[in-house]
Amino acid sequence: MVIYSGIHSPPLIKNRDFINENKALTLVPWAAGGPITRYPAKENWMFRLSVDDTQAGPVIIDFAMNNQTCKKPNLLLEDTPWGESNLQSMSKALKAYDIAAPDVTWFSWNIQARGARMLLRKIINGGSDCIVLVGNSVEGAVIIEEMIQLPENERLPVISHWGITGGDFHEKITAKKRQNLDLYFIQTCFAFTNSAQTDFSNKVFSQLKTLSNGIIKQPTDLKSAVGFIHSYDVTKLLIQAVQQAGLTGDMLKDRHLVRLALEALKTPVQGLVKTYTQPFSMFDENTNYNTHEALNKENYCMGKFSKNDEVLISQGNQ
Repeated sequence: MVIYSGIHSPPLIKNRDFINENKALTLVPWAAGGPITRYPAKENWMFRLSVDDTQAGPVIIDFAMNNQTCKKPNLLLEDTPWGESNLQSMSKALKAYDIAAPDVTWFSWNIQARGARMLLRKIINGGSDCIVLVGNSVEGAVIIEEMIQLPENERLPVISHWGITGGDFHEKITAKKRQNLDLYFIQTCFAFTNSAQTDFSNKVFSQLKTLSNGIIKQPTDLKSAVGFIHSYDVTKLLIQAVQQAGLTGDMLKDRHLVRLALEALKTPVQGLVKTYTQPFSMFDENTNYNTHEALNKENYCMGKFSKNDEVLISQGNQ
């Protein structure tokens, strides 16, 4: 009845028409590509509770330009629809800083050390003073490893999308390696590693520990935590929609009813990131561009890895 998507945006972007034409109710708790939820029809079957590139691009750029005082950033983007999505939003955001045509460097999946080294040398020789990175953990680790190999006075600050937090990046790029590199990445503004936890979040984590059969004992045991956090919240929205719609036993009819209920939830739902009050509504590409996005830029923060590999929320979008 319901599909949950994963971390990668390109499959969702490329199959967006197929998903909607076949009325496959799809919940997106991780992938960030902007076009995913912007299907040009009122009957839109894709709902996201995650970072959205369309809104995240300006947050990343503002942090780079203001907090890292970049003057000439280089957009280092993976050569996929996800990278292209970020190019659009980030280029638009850079116009506010009088940068009409930013320097852009593309890289492919499975880039190796030699290729990454050549790209970084080109970026540095081109006069860029920081890198805005859009890539996943595998390629991100290769690129950052090569950055660390440079003399310390040549290393550039890296302000990254959250793709690098989706795997074993922190194990390959250890705290010792990271200590002389400015590395930040976007997150949503909740983590179990935050110093301040609510009674609700403590209860959720206690349940998680119990259900993990000893695998998860502390927050650092939860790998790629945003995947769990967003999936938990969007599942609560789904449960509320099902309860509101009521199920008839007719699968096709029930899918329609649940989709309509998601667009018109009557009861606030408490989640980990926030309490959701009517998070979705009917989509209209001209007037309601973000209505299949449960989160917005006010829910985005910048984060970094601690010396213990925890994700620490360090800076909001303000």
